[in-house]
Amino acid sequence: MLPLHALPLENGDLLCDRFPRGISYAPSIQLLQLSKTWSRPSLKSFFSVKNPTEDLSFADLEVATIRNSFYPNDDVLERREASKTALTSERLGQTNVAHFSCHGYFNFETPSQSALLLAGSRDGSAINLEKCLTLGDIFALDLRQCRLTTLSACETGLTDLTSLSDEYVGLPSGFLYAGSPGVVSSLWTVDDLSTAFLMIQFYKNLQNSEHYPNVAIALNQAQLWLRNLTQKELQEWILRNKISLDATVKMNLRRWLNKMPDNVKPFQSPFYWAAFCAIGQ
Repeated sequence: MLPLHALPLENGDLLCDRFPRGISYAPSIQLLQLSKTWSRPSLKSFFSVKNPTEDLSFADLEVATIRNSFYPNDDVLERREASKTALTSERLGQTNVAHFSCHGYFNFETPSQSALLLAGSRDGSAINLEKCLTLGDIFALDLRQCRLTTLSACETGLTDLTSLSDEYVGLPSGFLYAGSPGVVSSLWTVDDLSTAFLMIQFYKNLQNSEHYPNVAIALNQAQLWLRNLTQKELQEWILRNKISLDATVKMNLRRWLNKMPDNVKPFQSPFYWAAFCAIGQ
């Protein structure tokens, strides 16, 4: 329930500063041991669900940038196309990376009804679970080709506090059980803009296997990068990586950044980066 990697230490460091090879989590020893028996090094094919509820300002930017590095082995369900019926077992069964850029929520009363929200699943504040990808649905998936599942969504790493079973119940354990040895998930309602930047850098790291040989290291280094990124460095990074921003977003972002001195770190607070955890292998 807590981002242990962001724990403050007496000298002002955070715990993640002491572990350059990353910090990862596991729902249980059994699932961790199981995940370590799966050898799936390939990161060739990419599948994503992108902004199915059409209210995430930077999900399009995030997925569009990431999928370019997987082209032509990329498959994306966008907005209204990202329905539960379109999320077929064939699509998920063939991918090496499954990336969900959407809303998620944890049901504290009935953890098995925790879900990722897909197209048509929300009407105002009401959620139609029949149109969501619930934890029950996830347990039934076949992800034996999948190396990584990324839940770029809110509250996807929360767990049942009242359970006294041998492992916690939550979305990450469902994806591990389904066959994905690595999962990245979040502990709270994350900021859309900082999450987009974090995810883009995370995937850039992950594809540089010589320097970032596993998910925990790639995520750890992306989090340190975002935490220490200055206003000036961010603008240079956007230009260097040809991040495609629409005119309105570009204008608003530039206006926001220009109010800061060059050396200010806009995403230094753990709120912006610490929600995401590497779980499993």
